[in-house]
Amino acid sequence: MKADAGQGRQTVLIVVSTYPRWPGDGEPGFVHELARRLVDKYRVVVLAPNAPGAKRRENMDDVEIWRYRYAPRRWETLVHGGGMLQQLRKSPWKWLLLPTFAAGQVFAVIRALRRVRPALIHAHWSIPQGVLVAIARELSFSRVPLGVTSHGADVMGLSGSFFSLMRRWLRRQCAFWTVVGPALAERLVRERVGRSAGDFPVIPMGADLFSRFTREGEPHARDINQVLYVGRLVPGKGLDVLVDAMKLLRQRHPDAQLLLVGDGPLKQALKERITDLDLDGSVQFAGPLDNAALPPVYRRARAHAAPFTAPQGFGLTLIESVGCGCPVVTTPFSAARNIGIDSPMVEIVDAGDVPALANALSDRLDGEPAEWQMESAIATLRDRYDWGVVAEDYRAQYRMALREAGA
Repeated sequence: MKADAGQGRQTVLIVVSTYPRWPGDGEPGFVHELARRLVDKYRVVVLAPNAPGAKRRENMDDVEIWRYRYAPRRWETLVHGGGMLQQLRKSPWKWLLLPTFAAGQVFAVIRALRRVRPALIHAHWSIPQGVLVAIARELSFSRVPLGVTSHGADVMGLSGSFFSLMRRWLRRQCAFWTVVGPALAERLVRERVGRSAGDFPVIPMGADLFSRFTREGEPHARDINQVLYVGRLVPGKGLDVLVDAMKLLRQRHPDAQLLLVGDGPLKQALKERITDLDLDGSVQFAGPLDNAALPPVYRRARAHAAPFTAPQGFGLTLIESVGCGCPVVTTPFSAARNIGIDSPMVEIVDAGDVPALANALSDRLDGEPAEWQMESAIATLRDRYDWGVVAEDYRAQYRMALREAGA
């Protein structure tokens, strides 16, 4: 095992694709939120792809960020703005960037192995990051332990025998492999990547449930007419179902409004559907918001709709929403059944069932859950999903991998 001689801490190299490009960026920041909570025990170096407007090297919250080049700067757009799979679907020419992206990441990992001499590598997303890191280790004859975390699309979005074989090969290279939701563990077992779900510890990303995603703060009163959606505007999120449900909902609540927070390739199609249903004055697009801007949005809404129509990795926005006292209506495709909270703070309806979604949202607009129900749900979440708990779960995986490497 190698130690960071400068600060007496072992170095963890975190390899990602999606990562905030600058402070306040609207890109998902959950990996950074984890990384910055590990710096008390480790020197944390994040290796991420470059993007227009981003710095090649910077320090953010004591996390060292190194960004590698893989194309001319203005073309380095493969992973941001909806994720890699959505970028490839939206702009087929970006398939040409995949070879240079893969080569850039492999060489960046090899270079980092020499320069920072990490004790452990943690790759977020099994494909491509986990596989590319494993290849880089082989090429550099490194035995640094590798851990992988699957977030959803790397398992659910990449199906078929070819990708299953890649994941089986990767499993043999890993010291640990965590998943953010139980559906991912079940899928990996079906693919024979592991023998049982226990081979893939479920550790979701966390939320700051004590100081950020809380009921305390502005605004103090909820808008009794507002329905909220937070997430990417991409297939599988049930956005078409939600818009259709809003049409029914307004028959019972004529003043009901829908706020869509996020961005993605379905935005234009949604706008056209909204116009067709004569809902232009009832639906607002807020665009992507960074983590710090979300709590007031959750506190203002009367109900949070997460009507997923395809399996999700976890659905962290459900945790954030309930933490702020906003009830959630979702489907079995989220991890709602596993988070330990029942109705009325979390209600599950059948995926794709427009009337059921509209009725559940109507019930939420009719009245808030009791105070004790809110507080009980929030206490449960804090015990399981606050970043303090989640970060310690990842530290435990790190300690196990490092002990095994030392042995």
